[in-house]
Amino acid sequence: MALSMQERIKSARSPLARTADIQATVTAAKAEAAHASQLRDRAAAESIDFVLSEADRDEAAANAQRHDRTVKALGSAIAELEELIVERGNSARRKAAEAARAEAIAERDALAERFKAEVPAALEALCKLFGQVEANTAKLQSLNIREPNAEEVAREVRFLGIATSPESLVKLKIPHWSRGGVRMWPIEAAPPTFDYAKAIEDARKQEVSKREIAQAKAEEHRKRHGQYRVASSLGDGQPARLPLELLERESRLPRVILHDDPWQGELAHDIAEELRSVAYLVVTRMDEVRNAPRA
Repeated sequence: MALSMQERIKSARSPLARTADIQATVTAAKAEAAHASQLRDRAAAESIDFVLSEADRDEAAANAQRHDRTVKALGSAIAELEELIVERGNSARRKAAEAARAEAIAERDALAERFKAEVPAALEALCKLFGQVEANTAKLQSLNIREPNAEEVAREVRFLGIATSPESLVKLKIPHWSRGGVRMWPIEAAPPTFDYAKAIEDARKQEVSKREIAQAKAEEHRKRHGQYRVASSLGDGQPARLPLELLERESRLPRVILHDDPWQGELAHDIAEELRSVAYLVVTRMDEVRNAPRA
């Protein structure tokens, strides 16, 4: 026996109702609401038909009011069931999204476990092998053996250093497993530590060396130079001209020396000896005179 519309709506409100059955009930309720709407409109028209008797018009008015309540009741039930269908759809989508998320997270966690279990050992073995290949390549080069290296032989390629040639896997840069700014490969040499004590000692030695060099230069200069007085033995008013070749070697000497205006200053001993060879010049070493013991 077919269920009435009231029974179908009541059944559709049940949490156990299938979404397809709820949708079928909504479709049937809309059809019945449309039919009740037609009956309402016809009864409403008869309720104001003056040709009919007053009793018939009253009956038609009552029927129009009854059908109108039916239309409104069905409309309310249809809106409720359609909202239930939307909620179930949203719930189904949420459940599907949650299931997809849970599946993706589970897949990620499984891959993370594999990554953690497999990759460190694989990278360690790879770096070890790369190091052995690099060492063997260096050995071949040191022996002047012009042969492909181990990687080229294994891959049956040649690394020619041009855009169209394959790239070497040994040249890959492999980051450290957990430390930033550090690579597992290529192995980077540890930066030299700064020895402050050694730096201070080196600076002290350099300063001492500079002083010793300066002292040695000063001593050498003192040995090669002295304070001299150069006077003229010519008569008054006659200038004593110094040899041009000596002036070119010692710019501090004047071009001429007058009898009453001798020159005095520092000279190299060899320059002083050459000046002594000039007949009209009198050359006296002043520092020996000053340092000579008194009688």
